[in-house]
Amino acid sequence: MLLPVIGLALFMAGEGLEAGYLTRVLHDHGFAYRSVSLLLASYGLTASIAAALAAVLVTRYGVRAMVLTGAVLWIALDVVFLAALPSGQDALICAAYIARAFAYPLVAYGYLAHLTLAGSRQGLGRRLGWYWVGFTGGFPVLGAALGAWLIPRLGAVAALWWMIAVVACGALVLRAGLPAAPPGRGRGAGRPRPWRSLRVVRDHPAVSWGCAVRLADTSPQYGFTVLLPVFFMDEIGLSAREWLITLAAMFAANLVMNPVFGAVSDRIGWRTTIAYFGGLGCAVAAAGLYVLPTLQPGVVVSAAAAAAYGAMLAAYVPISALVPRLCPPERGPDALAVTNISAGAATVFGPVTVGLLLPLTGAAGCLLVFAGMHAVSALIARRLREWAPVPAPVAA
Repeated sequence: MLLPVIGLALFMAGEGLEAGYLTRVLHDHGFAYRSVSLLLASYGLTASIAAALAAVLVTRYGVRAMVLTGAVLWIALDVVFLAALPSGQDALICAAYIARAFAYPLVAYGYLAHLTLAGSRQGLGRRLGWYWVGFTGGFPVLGAALGAWLIPRLGAVAALWWMIAVVACGALVLRAGLPAAPPGRGRGAGRPRPWRSLRVVRDHPAVSWGCAVRLADTSPQYGFTVLLPVFFMDEIGLSAREWLITLAAMFAANLVMNPVFGAVSDRIGWRTTIAYFGGLGCAVAAAGLYVLPTLQPGVVVSAAAAAAYGAMLAAYVPISALVPRLCPPERGPDALAVTNISAGAATVFGPVTVGLLLPLTGAAGCLLVFAGMHAVSALIARRLREWAPVPAPVAA
C-alpha cells in the first residue's frame, strides 16, 4: 500500500494547500467574507454528493478510471478557476470552484470504496488505517506545510497554481499503485444506480444506525475547528503559537494511531474497536479537553489532552468497513454512499452545533454535548450486527 498512501497524501496536500488562505485570496479579489462562506459551504455540499456517487460508480468503472477521471476534472476546473480570478467574473469563478468539488471525491473516496468493497475482509482494518494516514497526512498536515513554504516565496496566487502540479503527481503515484483489475469485480459490483442508494436505509435499518455513528464521530471534528481556537486562546490563555502546537499534537497522535487501531480492529473486531475505543474513548477524551486544561492551564497539558482525543478518534477507522456489511453484498456500495453523505452532513452539523450552543452554554457545554455524541455512538455501535442471509427452511 506504500505507493497509494504516498499518492493519496500528495493529492490531498494539493487539495488542502489552499485551506488556510483561500478566504483571504477571494476577499482580495472582491468577494465579501459572507459570499466566501457561502461559496465554501457550497463546495462542501457538492463534495458530499460526489463522495456518495464515487462509492457507487467505482464498482462499475474501476478505481483506476475513477482516479484518472477525478484528477483530470480537478486540474481542468482549477485552471478555469484560477484563470478567472483576475477577470472579476464572479459567476465563472464560483461555478468553476464549486464544480471542482465533484472531482476530488472521485479520487479520494473512489479509492476508499475500492479498499472497502473490492478487497478481502482479512486485514481490511489495517488497510483503512493506512488510507486515513494518507488522507489526513495530506489534507491538513502536508497541505498546510506546503502552503507555509510556498506562499512567502511565490505569493498566494502563484502557490495556488502550484497545487495543480502536486495534485497531478499525487494522482499519478496513486494510480500507479492500484491493480489493473477490470471493472465490476468489487463487492456489490453491478450497474450503478445512484438514486437507489438512499433506499438502503429503508430496506436495511441497521445501515441508518451505522450512518448515525459516522455522523456522531465526524461532527465534533468539524465543530472543534470553530470551538477549540476560541476555547484554548480566549479561555485557557494559550498564545497563537501554543495553540498551533496543541493542534499539531492532536493531528500527530491521530496519524500515528490510525494504522494501530486499524490493526487492532482486525484482531478484536470492528464493532468492539469503534464502540469502546472510538465512542467511549472519545467521550472521555472530549470531556478531558475541557477539564484538564481548565484545572492546569498551559500548553503541555493542553497538547496532551488534544493528543488523547486525536488518538481515540482513530479508533473509528473501521466504520467504513462495518457499515457496508450491515446489508447484503449487492447493497454494499449503496451503504457506503450514504455513509459518505453522513460524513458530509457532519461538516455542517458540527459547526452549526457550536454556533447555536456556544453563546448559551460556553465551551464547556459544547464539549459536553460532543462527548455525549461520542457516548451515544458507542451505544449504537455496540448493537450493530453484520448482515447474514436467512437460512432456507429444511424440507420435512
